[in-house]
Amino acid sequence: MTLTATLFLFVLILALILLAGGYYGSQMILHSPDRDPIEFWPDQFQLTYESVVFRTSDGVQLKGWFIPSSNGGSKTILLCHGWGANKGKLLASTEFLNRKGDFNLFYFDFRTHGQSGGSRASLGLLEARDFDAATQFLKDHKPEFASRLGTYGLSLGGAVALLGAARHPEYKAVCVESTFCSYNQVVLRYASLFFHCPRPLGLASLGFIRLRLGEDPEPYSAIYHARKLAPRPILIIHGDNDPRMPLQEAHALYAECGEPKELWIVPGADHGKCREASPEEYERRLLAFFEKNI
Repeated sequence: MTLTATLFLFVLILALILLAGGYYGSQMILHSPDRDPIEFWPDQFQLTYESVVFRTSDGVQLKGWFIPSSNGGSKTILLCHGWGANKGKLLASTEFLNRKGDFNLFYFDFRTHGQSGGSRASLGLLEARDFDAATQFLKDHKPEFASRLGTYGLSLGGAVALLGAARHPEYKAVCVESTFCSYNQVVLRYASLFFHCPRPLGLASLGFIRLRLGEDPEPYSAIYHARKLAPRPILIIHGDNDPRMPLQEAHALYAECGEPKELWIVPGADHGKCREASPEEYERRLLAFFEKNI
């Protein structure tokens, strides 16, 4: 075999590896992990709730829970769970906002998660439509509870909550925890951290994602919308022992936000485990933040 033929074969094999690896990588993003069952329900915490069903602008059926304030208060918090999780997991770490605070809580499952429908996820772009639909549901079906709104999001949910609040001025306060700044960077980081993929395979995955979605998800990243929140307040919470979302993510997001803003770094906390690391201060800070600002 000539040198030219050998080089051609090498380039062909490399291209096939990039194509196959890129397509597989896009599958991992566009199709979320196997759905975990709902393990935690409001009645396990002695909370009254209403099961709700609504649809997104592209026809996906979403399911959620509306938990009214025991005191009949009008303040409502829309809560957004993380990638591969569901509303029950988020309920278990945030139910105190209803039990100890005067807040209505609205939980829902993102598409392809929990009890919701859908066949394709996106880590932000499509989930932003879910946030829009949840907001519209509140305005249409719970108008008495939609005039004083706040939102909380964990990990992916934080990125979506920030983007959603930036697009919906009716949200008066935003709290995000363990949240990433950039879609492109989090995909590349996960590809390296969990699958040990070299950067070219990660870049190929991003290319396939754009092609299959028909749109670039990167402009929907939190970092590009953070300044639009001001003068509405934001509380950013992050653990300093988070390998999935390094601490510089929180600092970068904080730097982009306008005032008023607050950054709380929780010592020893892993990804999404800030309440576990400091439960009393966690509850105190979130209750005080939402009580003051919505």
